[in-house]
Amino acid sequence: MRYRGIDVSHHNGAVDWKRVKASGVEFAMIRSGFGWDNDRQIDRQLKANVAGCSENGIPFGFYHYSYAMSPEDARRESRWFLRVIQEFKPEYPVAFDFEEKDQLSLSLNTQISIIRAFMDGVQNAGYYALLYMSGSAISRLYAYAPDVMGAYDAWVARWGAENAGYAGSCGMWQYDVAGVGGVPGVAGKCDVNYAYKDYPHIIKAGGLNGWKKPDLSSGTAVTVPETHTPELQRRYDALLRDLRALADKYGSAV
Repeated sequence: MRYRGIDVSHHNGAVDWKRVKASGVEFAMIRSGFGWDNDRQIDRQLKANVAGCSENGIPFGFYHYSYAMSPEDARRESRWFLRVIQEFKPEYPVAFDFEEKDQLSLSLNTQISIIRAFMDGVQNAGYYALLYMSGSAISRLYAYAPDVMGAYDAWVARWGAENAGYAGSCGMWQYDVAGVGGVPGVAGKCDVNYAYKDYPHIIKAGGLNGWKKPDLSSGTAVTVPETHTPELQRRYDALLRDLRALADKYGSAV
């Protein structure tokens, strides 16, 4: 199962979300802003895009465009990002857009440190974090530090290559850019995406992004779609390996 979506910013102008919905778009990733600590850097269409999605039943997430060149920069960006989006309850992840040429010229270790600083800050605040990068750039980081990169869902940009060939967990794929008229209701060019997970279900069931976790004491069952089974199995296997390693170290049986 995959879900068709778009990502938008003020560069797309005023979006006709009713037409977008009618065209078959199933979710939207909305730019919240860029940099840090400057309200003039909040995306000018942020509130209009959130309202348009909400009024037309389109689940949405956010992305923050980064200029961070150090872990401290990234922590400042994450705090500001969380302040900007705190009044909303997105059903899709909130993403760290890490793609500036100067950022990708940093050492791989520094890039990893920047990503961890932002992503961990957002996750610790109770949000489902997503990392946006190009296919080649994120693949280099995965090869360098698979344990770190494997802990995050990726939103990978590589036009024309299914899943962008990324060896880590690819939750979303930016597969192309639609030209004028390619997405009804959106003026000019618009990036188009596929999501491979039922994020609204995952996020609401987990009580993330401002949503209240379901009360299981009521006896209401929370089901997990079959498409999530491989990811859950991967995490279970990793946990079991860690427990066995501890057992070997301390002489117990697991």
